[in-house]
Formats: sequence, C-alpha cells, structure tokens
Amino acid sequence: MVAQERVALVPLALPASNQPIAAGPPEPDHVPAYLAGRFGADAQILRLIPHEPRRFDPGTLIYRSADADQPLLAVGVVLRQADNAAMALVERSAAATAAPLHIRDHGRAVRVKIES
Repeated sequence: MVAQERVALVPLALPASNQPIAAGPPEPDHVPAYLAGRFGADAQILRLIPHEPRRFDPGTLIYRSADADQPLLAVGVVLRQADNAAMALVERSAAATAAPLHIRDHGRAVRVKIES
C-alpha cells in the first residue's frame, strides 16, 4: 500500500452527465478578442489562396514581403483553414494592394493571393 499513499486520488473524467458540452465551430467572421485592433480597427477577414497546395495553422503570420520575418512586421494572421484556402485577418492597407502576400510557414515564405 505504499504506492497508493503517493498517488493523488483524483478522478480522471467526470461522469457522462456532468461533462461540459463542447463549443461548436467558430462563426465564419469570428475574430478572437486578443486580436482585436492588432492589425488596425479596419482590418478585414479575407480568403487567401496559396500558389502551391498547402495547409496553414491558425496563428501563422502574414507579411507583405517574403524577406520579412519579424512578428511586428506582420500585416495579418491566419484564423483557420477553409478547404484549399486560409481565412485570415489582414490590415486594410495590405488587402487594398494588388501585390501578393506571403505566409511564413515553418521558416519558409509561401506566396498567397487574395481571393476576389
């Protein structure tokens, strides 16, 4: 019984009737509170299409240039994956230009275009 004395006796799971209900999928235009104002008050949610088949993790940063890699230079962030595209929150000024954007994924810049 020595081993039993050293083990914390806590339940590993709640009974089925007391388990919290899982939250549903986020709303299509939902922006987490911690991103409010990060890319300007007029930031837009856009659909970005990569030039090569790719999936991006939420939180991956978006830049104007393939050379940029500092978080403070980011002009947007990936919110979620949507089929073959990424839904992202992007500064209005970056969204207004016709220039492609770049998503920094695993240390590599991947060129993306804004779906119009």
